Amino acid sequence: MLDSTSIPRSRTAAPLLWISGQPGNIPDWLHQWEGCPFRLTSTGFGEPALQAFQTGRPRLVVLDVCHSSGGVDGLDTLRDLRAVDPEHEVPILFLTCQEEPEKVEDAFQAGATDFATRTTCPDLLRHRLRYLARTAGIASDLRDSQTRLTSAQRVARIGYWEWDLEREEIWCSEELQRMVGEAPKRAKTALEGFLRLVHPEDLERVRSTMMECLHQQKGYRIDHRILTPDGEVLAVEQDVQVFHDPQTGKPRAMGVVLDVTTRWVFQDQYQRIAYFDRVTGLPNRTQFVEKVAQWIDRAEQVDEGMAMIWLDLDHFVRVNDTMGHGSGDHLLRQLGERMQSGLREMQQHPDWVKPHGEVVEPALFHVGSDEFVAVLPQLTVPENFVLAVETLQERISEAMHIDGRELIITSSAGVSFFPQDGRDVETLMRKSGSAMNRVKRNGRNGYAVFKDEYLERASRFLAIESEMRKSIDEGQFLLHYQPKVNLLTGRVEGMEALVRWQHPDLGIVSPDDFIHVAEQCGLIVPLGRWVLKRALLDVARWNAEGKDPLQVSVNVSGAQLKEPGFAEVVTELIEETGVPVQQIELELTEGLLMTDADYSVRILTQLNELGVGVALDDFGTGYSSLSYLTRFPISTLKIDRSFVNNLTSHRGNAAIVSATIALAHSLRMHVVAEGVEERPELDFLRGLGCDSIQGYYFSRPLPADEFMAWVEEFHRQSSESGALSDERNKAA
Repeated sequence: MLDSTSIPRSRTAAPLLWISGQPGNIPDWLHQWEGCPFRLTSTGFGEPALQAFQTGRPRLVVLDVCHSSGGVDGLDTLRDLRAVDPEHEVPILFLTCQEEPEKVEDAFQAGATDFATRTTCPDLLRHRLRYLARTAGIASDLRDSQTRLTSAQRVARIGYWEWDLEREEIWCSEELQRMVGEAPKRAKTALEGFLRLVHPEDLERVRSTMMECLHQQKGYRIDHRILTPDGEVLAVEQDVQVFHDPQTGKPRAMGVVLDVTTRWVFQDQYQRIAYFDRVTGLPNRTQFVEKVAQWIDRAEQVDEGMAMIWLDLDHFVRVNDTMGHGSGDHLLRQLGERMQSGLREMQQHPDWVKPHGEVVEPALFHVGSDEFVAVLPQLTVPENFVLAVETLQERISEAMHIDGRELIITSSAGVSFFPQDGRDVETLMRKSGSAMNRVKRNGRNGYAVFKDEYLERASRFLAIESEMRKSIDEGQFLLHYQPKVNLLTGRVEGMEALVRWQHPDLGIVSPDDFIHVAEQCGLIVPLGRWVLKRALLDVARWNAEGKDPLQVSVNVSGAQLKEPGFAEVVTELIEETGVPVQQIELELTEGLLMTDADYSVRILTQLNELGVGVALDDFGTGYSSLSYLTRFPISTLKIDRSFVNNLTSHRGNAAIVSATIALAHSLRMHVVAEGVEERPELDFLRGLGCDSIQGYYFSRPLPADEFMAWVEEFHRQSSESGALSDERNKAA
């Protein structure tokens, strides 16, 4: 029977369950309790008590055993309650009629929290009930706090352990046991049992740290890995403090274990991003700078040398342009693997001189899109760097297959040395890069050791680049013209426009000094456009003055030809100046045409359809197949001066020139020989059927006004003599 109406209280009062053999037999002092803090519910022994306990969730229970109830024992009821409350979360007051020590002892054994008799002073009983309720509340709050702490530890992956330093026994928290993949249990383990959790590679370091803690009784902090029973690897951070037990005075240690696996993963990812190249997986520029700085410090201390080898892939941009960046990345990965393998095998080569003592391995870095750096931190003999350069360049030049195509890549390398070339990373980088650029300018596919003159030329390069950017707008450039004389008519048929730079401080700057600068820094396009426009304006002026109509030849760079809308630019300048198209010829080199043959054919065909002539300059010095000549709309073939020199005394040159003239004529092309300086060369060329010549034999390049005056005088003398004569030309 359940009765909750005897003492009505506020619903916020603490629930109190009164269990008795006679549920309604509640003491008068409880009825008369003014300001009672409890909401009373009463019930009998046995099943009703158990049901009321489970559903009512009382804060406090009074088990009144002064009255029996049909043979049901109060102690049995007490045991039933504790069976569903094994943690003794709810306090139970065992109430007897009189002091019965044996019964009280049994009650405590069964799970009673406290006891009292019905004869106890009512005020004391009221205080005792308040105390038990308050204690239960505190215990409940403590359990809630413990639950929240346990939950927080589980979420944060924090465990802890306590270590009895004297007995070398360790107790692990439940969360720590969960972290390491073991079933939670309240048990102690020996030190070795704890250490078996540590990853084998970190075991000795952790063991020595703990033993130092044991002997010196001082705390420590350590990061290491844990290997769980199922093979999972965890990264943990331990913070250990040593203290003395306040009761026994014995030393103990407590360690907090934090699972930092996620942080380690992020740190590893950050390291990969910050210090390794995404494409090749090699150490990147950031790691290169840091590592080399460390090696320089070491080399300073032990008095060792160091070599830095800067490698740049030749024409790598063509791979990206023609096959795509995916293929380019694939190529870079293969080259990185090859070079790393080469460096490892190089150290087993019979010619490799091994350093003494501690060995710092040579390293390879990917520092730019197509740039790699190899560093030999312990350069003991010069032969080592030679072997390294040759090994790396050999590996790079081995044929490889990308997307079903065979590719052969070459490289240019520059070498600088510590300490003679510099004592810091930046200086060594600058000087090895300067040596590498020297190789690039000299034709690529080789290596050079840094010399001071390279840096001087690089400084001049920068100075020229800086000056060029403003010189175009300031009108410092001018054109000189060199005549082309037709051997059949004896008259000037045209001229080649050659750009000159009249710098106010530097004087006349040779094209050999500034053309390659313009090409590398991107100024060749605006400069080339200016040259073409200036040449057409000069021709238009001469036409307007009634001068003989001459064809002007203008050199075109690769950057100009690839510029979007190049054919349209030429068309616009023709319309703007009014020069007839038959007076215009564009000169291009073999290498330029072969860079992208299909594109070159398309652009040149557009220009040819307009009527613009196309000349192939420096023929014979490139690498094109003769069959390509039939694809391009070429009207003029220019024989390079290297074949004209010693023409009369060198059979090989004579044979090449003769074959070239015959080939050109068979393809209906006009032939111009460049670099003619002597009369025997002119006569020989005329005998071979060469159409025109150009060179110092007739005239050096001249400014526009001087050139036209020279042409008029040349034609006057030609008309008087009717033929080309040595004396006349010398006079001219």
